[in-house]
Amino acid sequence: MAKRLGRLLDHIESPPPPFLGRGEAAFAILSAALVFAYKLFDLRRAAGIDWAAAALPAAFTATAFSFLTLLATPAGTRIAGRAFAGGGAFLAMLPPGLTFLYVGVGKLTGAAAIEAETARLAAWFWPGTPAWAGLAVSLAVMYGTLRAGMALAAAGSKGGRAEPAPGWPGAVLGAAAALSIPAAADAWLLLKAGTFFAVWGLALLSLRPSLRRRGGFSPGDFLATALTALPFLFMQSVVPLAWCYSTPAAVLVMVYATGLGREHFNFSFVPRSGRDAVWAFILLFASMGVLLGLAHGMGSIRASDGLWKASAGEIFSYVVVFVYIVGFSEEVIFRCGLMTLIADWVRAGRPGRGLGFIRQRPVLFSLFLVSFLFGAVHAPRGLDIAVLAALAGLAYGLAFVAGKSLFGAVLLHAVIDIIAILHYKIF
Repeated sequence: MAKRLGRLLDHIESPPPPFLGRGEAAFAILSAALVFAYKLFDLRRAAGIDWAAAALPAAFTATAFSFLTLLATPAGTRIAGRAFAGGGAFLAMLPPGLTFLYVGVGKLTGAAAIEAETARLAAWFWPGTPAWAGLAVSLAVMYGTLRAGMALAAAGSKGGRAEPAPGWPGAVLGAAAALSIPAAADAWLLLKAGTFFAVWGLALLSLRPSLRRRGGFSPGDFLATALTALPFLFMQSVVPLAWCYSTPAAVLVMVYATGLGREHFNFSFVPRSGRDAVWAFILLFASMGVLLGLAHGMGSIRASDGLWKASAGEIFSYVVVFVYIVGFSEEVIFRCGLMTLIADWVRAGRPGRGLGFIRQRPVLFSLFLVSFLFGAVHAPRGLDIAVLAALAGLAYGLAFVAGKSLFGAVLLHAVIDIIAILHYKIF
């Protein structure tokens, strides 16, 4: 038993092998089809739009979302590498370019679903300003912040300073957009604006040598990633397709602009082998047994029959949402981002007393620390939920570091969330 545990720990700490690309392109195509079907049925059910009218926004949504799954393929790696070799402007133009095309096609065809999304742009800029002004600011913010994040991350990889040209337009336009929200008196929106400014200030601090890369993913890189993704998150309620771009933008900066590559972050959505897939399902059933047993023992949740009453369409919608939206985004942030950041920072740190075990097992240390942080994020829902979330995060992280890909982590995250929401009504 001790030998098996030792082999598992050694495997967790070992560097990941190169991705072979098996099944990654097929998964990207399947994901696009599922997102298209989800958006099609969602528009049909929620807005009562006929199939033909819903097909156009569904196709654009699937295309925008495919940016993320494409980046996790050999073809996406080659495209990103060539684009960064040319300065990265092409990649920065993709989100605003597709959004502009989406709004333009909607205007030309009179698509009701697109027109309804476009109308919300009027609330993004000064009161009384037409929607096209909000669109113009939004597109500029997308381009500017993505270029800025890539420039800052690339500066860390080259050991030089980021060129200010691609960064300052995004900072100025992002600040203007954040401050010009009509409902800025709302505390939540003020928090968003304040967070944006804080991240920009911290991102500029990432140019300090003490925060630069020392052999891996550094705090400066993480800050550059955050400043890139946050504007997309802030705009997702008013800007069409913006919700599709935040995670791909983060991946572009984190994985590709830094030059560290997919293997360094275990960035793939498919298992490395059939054996890894089997172990992911075994871990899923084991963790569900532990979590459900503990939850019932704590007496803080009660089962309902929501899972059994849900229709096939509702279950399909939940699967797509919790795999492709919640699972992908949160696992990229917590597992690819934070776990890699902490493990690399521990490896690169100066030797100190009492830190021998942590230096020997940086990945294991990051696994427990990030699981604690994952639970802390859920603390507002109650201490019991925070404890369950921390244990669930431990299972997600174990699947991630043992399988050397996001497949197991996303699988566990999606299934546990679906059961928690449909069967236990936790959230």
